[in-house]
Amino acid sequence: MSAVALVLVGDELLSGKFSDENGPLVIRSLRERGARLVRLAVVQDRVEEIAAEVRLALGVADWVLTSGGIGPTHDDLTYEGVAAGLGVPLEQRPELVAILDRYEIAKTTATLRMARIPAGSELLASPGSPLPVVRAGRVIVLPGVPKLFREALGAALALVRGEPLFTARVTTALREVDFADRLSALVAAHPLVQVGSYPRPDGVTIVTLESCDEAALSGMSAEVSALLQGR
Repeated sequence: MSAVALVLVGDELLSGKFSDENGPLVIRSLRERGARLVRLAVVQDRVEEIAAEVRLALGVADWVLTSGGIGPTHDDLTYEGVAAGLGVPLEQRPELVAILDRYEIAKTTATLRMARIPAGSELLASPGSPLPVVRAGRVIVLPGVPKLFREALGAALALVRGEPLFTARVTTALREVDFADRLSALVAAHPLVQVGSYPRPDGVTIVTLESCDEAALSGMSAEVSALLQGR
């Protein structure tokens, strides 16, 4: 099962000018695929911050996805940040310059920035996207515009390895303080099952269980049900 980190780049997200739409899409897509999102970060439009987060994310994830910061304006710095994080220079790619010509975009200092990507990157085709996706090692650079992000996400998901995920949930009127110690003991005894406890406003607590091992999940679910329902 692949572990994935997502780096959302943009001052507009941190300032609240715009709400993030891409993070929830990645979370849903990875869950459906049976992969894990292990880190989600939002960083400013700063080369050094993007670089630092890319290095950190590569230390905990198999794949790092970035969103935003690949247009022609002054605040589009993701290619530079990823290159700095990987310790490689930028290079202008003729394939990307050709796309400017195809869409009749004048080649200026600003627009050519979209053709300068981390050296050695691979250009990936994505179903439904007219533009290639840049893969720099284990970093996949995606656009920030939600429509373009959705179109490009397929190229990243094609690289992600997933496993079937089995789930269960148990509800109880008990408070967490009534069962926390005993639940912790069960969790320690069943390392293949991930467990979460979530009190709700109506006084009900929902305990969720997830595992790629169906038998382990079944056994743990029975024990949690017995604990929370007093059997």
